[in-house]
Amino acid sequence: MFASVGADGSVRMFDLRHLEHSTIIYEDPAHTPLLRLAWNKQDPNYLATIAMDACEVIILDVRVPCTPVARLNNHRACVNGIAWAPHSSCHICTAGDDHQALIWDIQQMPRAIEDPILAYTAAEGENVLKKNGKIYSAKYGGWYCISDETFITESQLKEKIEPDGRKTIISGESGHPVEWIEELNYMFPLRSLQDDLKYWISRKENAVKPAKFQRILLDMVSDGPLPDISISRPSSRVHWGIQVPDDETQTVYVWLDALVNYLTAAGYSKENLSSFGQIWPPNVQVIGKDILNDSKVIRILNAELADTLGNLLSRCCGTALNPNQIFPEIERSTFRDVASMDVTKKLIEDVSTLPDICMGHYSNFNFYKAVDRLIATLHQANLFFETLKPWELKKQPSKWRELDSVLHLTLETLRVCGILLQPIIPNISSNLLNKINVPRERRHFSDAKQLSWDNSNFIGKELSGDKSVLFKRILLKDDEKKRVRS
Repeated sequence: MFASVGADGSVRMFDLRHLEHSTIIYEDPAHTPLLRLAWNKQDPNYLATIAMDACEVIILDVRVPCTPVARLNNHRACVNGIAWAPHSSCHICTAGDDHQALIWDIQQMPRAIEDPILAYTAAEGENVLKKNGKIYSAKYGGWYCISDETFITESQLKEKIEPDGRKTIISGESGHPVEWIEELNYMFPLRSLQDDLKYWISRKENAVKPAKFQRILLDMVSDGPLPDISISRPSSRVHWGIQVPDDETQTVYVWLDALVNYLTAAGYSKENLSSFGQIWPPNVQVIGKDILNDSKVIRILNAELADTLGNLLSRCCGTALNPNQIFPEIERSTFRDVASMDVTKKLIEDVSTLPDICMGHYSNFNFYKAVDRLIATLHQANLFFETLKPWELKKQPSKWRELDSVLHLTLETLRVCGILLQPIIPNISSNLLNKINVPRERRHFSDAKQLSWDNSNFIGKELSGDKSVLFKRILLKDDEKKRVRS
């Protein structure tokens, strides 16, 4: 199969075996010529097209001909380019005469897609810096890690002894090898702002949270002159980035490129700047302190999201234990018996105190502490589940009320954790809360403090019929090899 667009304003699909016939899957209502067509590289059901002189991109589903499933409308001038992500079925990049490249997430289709997830305006940020004397060209030398695409300071280096006895210099954070390079880069004069930084950090209370990092940062900017920092890389080595304006030999380095994206999303590059001052600077800027290697991240995700959270939800919602697919009511006398057990007491205490504890950590930007407490509560819920053995209760009709109490306690724990995890994993939390039929207007922090087992008027409710997996385990290459051998 292949598809084409033409001056008649139609999108036609052809079967290579029968080229004398074609199927029209879309026609522009005004018969405006269509100029571009892009087929989703991961999901062949989706196509994107643009009309001549149009500011919107049309998304089509070949299974639903004639009617667009989405329209992407944020360009302020004619769209002239569209490209689907090579490794994702739900992301598409659009470019237009407004000098903007917009990246969209279409997962929420068929609901309307109002805004892109990322916007980039070519050259604007770099030109402003150059105009204000904040960019200069100089020879820069240092230890460079090709794998991490970053320069490494002396304090971040480690020496590694290879099996053959050779000594290799590596990054202490990632473990990847580094090499000394000298090249011509554009530089940002950070040293000229050192006194301003020191004044701001020392005089502004709670400028950095958690507080210990404010002290660390102040020590850092007070300990001798700060180095000016490189903001570009040679195009010969980093060819995939954004070209430095008026210099095709240099590519803008990723951190400066990212900053321009933030400004663009806040409205900096738009004609109407009246709202920009209301958005920028932001109230809070979140900075990731550590770099984790891929395998460590994957193992954490598998252990906590797939096993601890996802597996618990699957067991509670599976037809083996929950054939009626409900969030069951509890019979009070039976619930009191279950609640008198030590493992249940601990779970109820953990869930009851969880909202206030998490809010305290979130307020102090100790996100990891909130996550640690949430995961600990989910571990306790798994222990409770294993201790009560609901699969055994299911076999005895006389124990079904006790089974309802076990399912109720576990599902309520998942509801509370799902609400409190929304700032950390919004999509997974949304899927979890959708599965147990929590209305969108009941997903606020205050709702996490209202526990169902304290509500004598609680009425059982049906679970969603959605059978999607909450989090699919990620297999590393070694895991795949083991699975093949077994």
